[in-house]
Amino acid sequence: MQRNIHIVKRQVCLFIIFTGFMISCTPYNKIRISVLTPAEIVLPKDIKTVSLISRVHLEQEEGRLSNMNNIRFIPDSSYYLFTAESLFALAETLRESPRFEYVHIAGAHGTIKDPDKKPYPLNWMTITERCHKDSTDAVISLEYIELSDSLESFPHGLYCEAEFSIYRNIYWLIYHPKYFKLADQWTENDSAVWSRYGIDCESALYEMPPAADMLIENFNTAGEQYGRRIAPLWHDNITRVYYSKGPKEFKNAEELIEQDRWSEAIEIWRKLAEHKRKKTAAKAAFNMALATEVLDRLELALEWAQKSHRLYPDQLTRQYIKILNYRLKAKDKLMKQLTGARVN
Repeated sequence: MQRNIHIVKRQVCLFIIFTGFMISCTPYNKIRISVLTPAEIVLPKDIKTVSLISRVHLEQEEGRLSNMNNIRFIPDSSYYLFTAESLFALAETLRESPRFEYVHIAGAHGTIKDPDKKPYPLNWMTITERCHKDSTDAVISLEYIELSDSLESFPHGLYCEAEFSIYRNIYWLIYHPKYFKLADQWTENDSAVWSRYGIDCESALYEMPPAADMLIENFNTAGEQYGRRIAPLWHDNITRVYYSKGPKEFKNAEELIEQDRWSEAIEIWRKLAEHKRKKTAAKAAFNMALATEVLDRLELALEWAQKSHRLYPDQLTRQYIKILNYRLKAKDKLMKQLTGARVN
């Protein structure tokens, strides 16, 4: 037994030493960049400022919420707060996008008292008045929400799993009063699931978050998802790599990168890209591709990546070329979304 313990310890030590050696010998370093990603649709160019409204009325009879059978609330509670969470999340998402100049939360507006019936669109006079009051170009309306839920328990011998699901059917409209047209109509059917575990099913159910927290999370997600449909958004912490091992100039450039002195690092890599050793030149060309991507010069970034691949082909460069090609296609879509589409 003692001998086995010594063998295990030795194997662990060898693994740690080997892992540390591999990390120290990695020829490249990682960096995080921000990337602007396109939305799903292109909105009319005239829509730069928006009002957000909700027409949803959730029934309150006997503390029951919509068609949800497993959650009970106190009668006379203000369920509008849950739907308002969708507007708050949508507003926050749109404000993070360069597409919109101003977002105003107008709140409840012309709510429909029958939660099981989709409302008729608001008339254009009402929309025009709303936009005039808020100094906005369009109205984004949360028109309709239908909810249902399920609660299940799954005994697994020594423990039990409880699963609670909320299913939502949400209908959004964008009213564009300048042309008396709907700029978007979208129905989302989705669900949110929470799983908890306990020594028995009662304990697992006890571990569930408060019902109000789950509903807020559900409505928050709905607002974010619609925001991603209509607004280009920045995504941070996108991982890229650059070569940091080789001639001492690579180390010098790495130190400059850490100080955010990209222009000086670029000069070093540009010279190394003409190095007599093809592998060294390829690494420098790869780094130039990264630098030009950071500067949002994607066409030039692709040229540098292709040069790197011609000099010294490898899987890392091939993968980066695919990423840049994808980003170039996305850039065309982004430009249309940022400038907006003409309305016929």
